[in-house]
Amino acid sequence: MSVTVSVIMPVHHAARHAGRALASVLATRIPDGVGVELIVVDDASTGGSAAVEPLLRDAPFPATVLHHDAPRGPSAARNTGLAAATGDYVWFVGGEDWVDPGLLAALTSAAPDADIVVAGTVPVTEDGVTGPPLPRRATGVVWTGPQAVEEFLYRRIRAGVTNKLIRRGLLDGLTFPLGPRHEDVAVMAWLLLRASTVAYVAGPAYFHLRRPVAGFDPRVADRAAAVDEALFVLAGAGSPAARLHFRLRAGALGVAGAAARSAAGELSVAAWRPSAPPAATCAPATPGRRCGTGSRCSPRACCSSGRRRRCTCGCTGPPAPPTATATTAWAAPGAPPPLPSRPPCTVARDRPPTSSEPAVPEAAAPPEPAVTCVVPTHDRPELLPRALRSVLAQTLPPASVIVVDDTGSARPVVDRFDGRVGYVRSWSCTAGASRNLGAALAATPLLAFLDDDDTWHPTFLARCTAELGPAAQSTVDFAAAWTWRCRAGHRRPGGSLPAVVTPGDWLHRNPGLTGSNFVVRAEAFRRLGGFDATLPVNNDLDLFVRALDLGLRYAVVPERLVVQYRTGGHPSGAGRASGLAGYRDKYRDRLTVAQRRFLRREQYAALRFPDQLRRRRFGYALLGWLNATPRQCVEVVRHRLNGAALYD
Repeated sequence: MSVTVSVIMPVHHAARHAGRALASVLATRIPDGVGVELIVVDDASTGGSAAVEPLLRDAPFPATVLHHDAPRGPSAARNTGLAAATGDYVWFVGGEDWVDPGLLAALTSAAPDADIVVAGTVPVTEDGVTGPPLPRRATGVVWTGPQAVEEFLYRRIRAGVTNKLIRRGLLDGLTFPLGPRHEDVAVMAWLLLRASTVAYVAGPAYFHLRRPVAGFDPRVADRAAAVDEALFVLAGAGSPAARLHFRLRAGALGVAGAAARSAAGELSVAAWRPSAPPAATCAPATPGRRCGTGSRCSPRACCSSGRRRRCTCGCTGPPAPPTATATTAWAAPGAPPPLPSRPPCTVARDRPPTSSEPAVPEAAAPPEPAVTCVVPTHDRPELLPRALRSVLAQTLPPASVIVVDDTGSARPVVDRFDGRVGYVRSWSCTAGASRNLGAALAATPLLAFLDDDDTWHPTFLARCTAELGPAAQSTVDFAAAWTWRCRAGHRRPGGSLPAVVTPGDWLHRNPGLTGSNFVVRAEAFRRLGGFDATLPVNNDLDLFVRALDLGLRYAVVPERLVVQYRTGGHPSGAGRASGLAGYRDKYRDRLTVAQRRFLRREQYAALRFPDQLRRRRFGYALLGWLNATPRQCVEVVRHRLNGAALYD
């Protein structure tokens, strides 16, 4: 598979938001055979290039900055970036949003066979509260063009373009209309009409920031005009029921709800206002002529200002996209060559700020050691207080504590801690995805993770951060402590991470790095791309293997400072078995025969949960024994005699 992707990011409030957005894009995992170029369009942002360019100096792929002399709005910025894109696919990323580290890999996995690849979008407020994802699907699906239009009309596909990988050929002849909000709704409708195959990938998500405003912003009424335009583009497409549903839900009801939420300060309304537009001059329409959005002429005028108005003339389309006034480019050292049709990024960089564009100094980093503790939880409110008390009892207190809750049951528990613990409502399906969300919200140079049923010794953070040392003087990227395992009140030694580990020897079994016993530098965590959100089990082992493959260095605290509680019975079930199969498939080419047999044995053991029929449980047990070596059989018997679980 050979795919090239152009990532287009319009930036306006660079100093305030672009840092997180750019960091998430630069930390994405790039699969083999995928080429990436990043095009940042600086729409006369606050602070100008001084706030954007330092973040791109160490970019792992070619990065280009295009500058506008005056604010022209997100549509003009997208048009400018689209004109400079050379990839097979285009991915629009909002300057205030951020992406899951594994999202690009998930999108490109379906790209060769689909014209548009859709990812789930999770709305997030500035205080970290997330809403339900859209689409609400747990598994991937592939639609034909007409089926995708139907899903769009029923609002099961988000109308914006920011969570989608789009084949660049679909955008030929299309431009984003200037001026109103929701300007990409009609463009998205036209893209779905052109697409023959649309795929949805489950797992990694696109996070969309919702910023509250005070009072009602009249631009939310642009939503009604956008819905009307989209329905005009989709004339004859979709069922009548779906078209009526789209008009009612996304139109009249949507505007009414937006007005109410905006008045209450709960709606995201971007403060991105273009500079004073030129005088509007409507041009007469030519019957049957296609406008810039690809639709036929309608009883509506597209003026030179980009605003649509009711009038008697037709539609001649929005003006041509503005051209950029300056270009800055980087070629990262050791990075893969740029895209084939693009010259190497060797243009001299640095456009000095003008007198009217003062440079904004970068925000000072928090003093080290500053640690953010992320606690993912899944419907265990009775165990969460014990974990949080162990975090707050540290001799080196964390700078912040973030609880990521994917069921909503932890909110009353967090409220009892009187503001000392942050709360994030998540709809993620795996612990890895919850950890990634918490890490994306962190603003400290160090990260630590703790499962909701585990605890830390009071000196855990102090000992691990001491091993890491100052960032400027240390070569260590993460530090891990040894653990205890506790079941039914009986404690015994747990994982003891060796000082030297060869990845090939531990692909099948975790040598001692869990989701609760290490502290990692945030920069190294982003380079890794975070946890693999598609793995429900062994995601900590997968992170450790990728860290060793990347050449990251670790230190070991040879003290048992973490207690891992086995609160349930046998950690088994169809979900665990499916996760083990996914992990085995991911490393199939690197596993030895003995390691594959070990993982198959664990998979069969996971299927022996009590709800199975006795005959089926006996069959899975027999398959597990057949895939075990004599030494493993002796180990199982010894564990049974000691009262431990079969695969504890």
